Amino acid sequence: MKIKGRVSRIFHRMDSGFKIIALEATKNSAVPEKYRNPDYPMSISAVGNLMNVEEEYVVEIVGEWEYREKGRYWPWQFKVEKYTVCDFETPCILTDIIARINGFGKARAKSLVETYGISVVQIIENEPQRLRTWETKQGEMEALSVGLKKYRAAADLKAFLSKYDIEEAVIDAVYERYGMSAVEAIRQDPYALCRNKLASFTVADKISKDLNFSADNPARVDTALLYVLTDYAGSKGHTFLMLNRLPEDCNSFLKENGEIKGSLSKRHIETAVSRCLASGRIVIEGGRVYSQKRYENETAVADILRSRAGAKSKYATVPKEKIEACISEIQEELEVELDPLQREAVEMALCNQVSVLTGGAGCGKTTTLRFIIGVMEKLSKLHRFAGCDIALAAPTGMAAKRMMAATGKEAKTIHKLIEYNPALPALTLNEDNPLPYDFVIVDELSMVDVDTMTMLLRATRRDTQLLFLGDVNQLPSIGPGEVLHDIINSGIFPVTALKRSFRHGSRRTILDNANQVLEGNTELDFGHSDCLFYDVPDSSEDKNCRRLRKMLLKVYYEEYAACGRRADKVQVLSPMRIKTLVSVDQINPCLQDTVNALVDENDEVRFGPHRFRKNDRVMQVSNNYDKNVYNGDKGIVKMVSGKTGRLLVDYDGVPVEYGKKEFDQLKHSFAITVHKSQGDQLPIVIIPITNYHSVLLNRNLLYTAMTRAKHKLIFVGDREALEYAVRNLQGLKRNTALCERLKKTEQKAA
Repeated sequence: MKIKGRVSRIFHRMDSGFKIIALEATKNSAVPEKYRNPDYPMSISAVGNLMNVEEEYVVEIVGEWEYREKGRYWPWQFKVEKYTVCDFETPCILTDIIARINGFGKARAKSLVETYGISVVQIIENEPQRLRTWETKQGEMEALSVGLKKYRAAADLKAFLSKYDIEEAVIDAVYERYGMSAVEAIRQDPYALCRNKLASFTVADKISKDLNFSADNPARVDTALLYVLTDYAGSKGHTFLMLNRLPEDCNSFLKENGEIKGSLSKRHIETAVSRCLASGRIVIEGGRVYSQKRYENETAVADILRSRAGAKSKYATVPKEKIEACISEIQEELEVELDPLQREAVEMALCNQVSVLTGGAGCGKTTTLRFIIGVMEKLSKLHRFAGCDIALAAPTGMAAKRMMAATGKEAKTIHKLIEYNPALPALTLNEDNPLPYDFVIVDELSMVDVDTMTMLLRATRRDTQLLFLGDVNQLPSIGPGEVLHDIINSGIFPVTALKRSFRHGSRRTILDNANQVLEGNTELDFGHSDCLFYDVPDSSEDKNCRRLRKMLLKVYYEEYAACGRRADKVQVLSPMRIKTLVSVDQINPCLQDTVNALVDENDEVRFGPHRFRKNDRVMQVSNNYDKNVYNGDKGIVKMVSGKTGRLLVDYDGVPVEYGKKEFDQLKHSFAITVHKSQGDQLPIVIIPITNYHSVLLNRNLLYTAMTRAKHKLIFVGDREALEYAVRNLQGLKRNTALCERLKKTEQKAA
């Protein structure tokens, strides 16, 4: 139920925003007879979170009536669920609005409102000439009219979109795109918000549902198709979807994400495909359907790489004996000896324009990389080559830091290297303005999707050498494609696969077990201190995994205490973000209370279900180019201010401040998903494993999780679930044509 009125009194208020107010209803009929107090028939008592409501404000409240037997004056009160402050009907707010427009001033604005009341809005907007006697300079009222219309349009847009929980920053972006006609434009086609990346499909569908759009509305079907081919396909690792499966894929997506009920027929999808094909928004090639942008990216990667296949570098002219001599020098300097395959890898990387160095955990890729860089620098000085500018890059901040620590050279994330900024309409670095480096080395290429690879390759010169490193047995990229896998399988580039395992120290059993997993062997060795298994068998009576959570917390605390209460030394890796009590979102609050319990309320700030405290471990979960922090960066909360709603997070000595509207960019990182851990190595890793996570349990995920452990690996859970993960190779097939494109001449698209 909705009631509109003026706040005549605030009886009680709390810091949380909870208030008890008296509301004078604008219309007596708005309050049903049953709920009226005979002594005050126009007034009601309302309670709820009314943070921004003050006396004399005109508000519209939404909620339900509730009966209180012990009500002091009247048993019925209105429980507020949502509210809207009516700015243009509240004289004090209206005065402030007019005063701010073009510096009109508080005194004159107050006089205008007192003289004309709230009808001054209509006069300013439609008859500004009536107010010329109030002008201090010619044309002032016409300018005020334009300014107020713009303010009203922005306010109307905010009122229209805020009920769908759209953030203010996004609403500002919508207004910037559509201007004063934004609300009308959205009413005509809510799905434009989704197509322009201003809202999710679900939000656009909610708006459309409220506007009575049908399930088969052409704008809805086209947008769903495009969303499925980009975001939905990309989230599953596909660069394309098969034409004959599109109806099934689209309806599966709508079932999970749609608000308007009803499935789409094959005819609806076929018609949408025809429309999108005719407008150039999709590409069909031999039964494969791509979004236009994804097709361009996959073909661009293939074209650029194929054009460099077989090309030799300037170092190919150097006699092999000199390369061997440089290797020997570095071996003496580092007191490390390369095996024959590593020596071959060094020569391969030096002499070819594009090459790949791969191998499993502990096989010596990092050591080989140090030799490649060292030999290159020595040869450049010896032969006085024109340049030896080397750039090191990795997909994530964690991987870049590891690369830098291993080589002693600066390393950047790929996005930072190419100066990517989504706010700009085009890339700063591209074919016309490429990176200045002679050699670009990219580590952890298995994590790189085809879209990122496109940007990187377009930003490199034709004569720049490229070396790609990675482990094909790790999880593939979160985004679309299998770039490393496809480059290796194309067979057109030199590849060195290191096989010898340089096992040493406490990591020996971890790496032995990881290799056993790759071979499909379920008989793993848990008889050593660096690799342990705590049995907590699954139970049909404990599908939420309460017993597993209890054991996990016990093991975590024991390891935390044993390593000097250093939370940064112990990491929980869960296969799933949600589902069961040992998923990331469920276990993090428990781990937080275990190692960073609340001592002082001033050291905590709340944001939805999250409670951020001083000394919490947190992770940035989206790229913020303004703050120079990126998805996957981990830090420590150093300062919390509940009063101002601010956090200060330390990222390896770099402080970054967050306002409350930015808290959604942070998550606790006592536990993270296996996907988020890629590119990192951690002293102690604890993995909860249960069949109730079977939807994500597979060999690649298990191997990736195990090889994150640097000194100690601990499984807690069900042994059958572990065996299932070792055997499971399903769900690893991705729709990608990059390998095929690298092998063949360019195909003609439909």
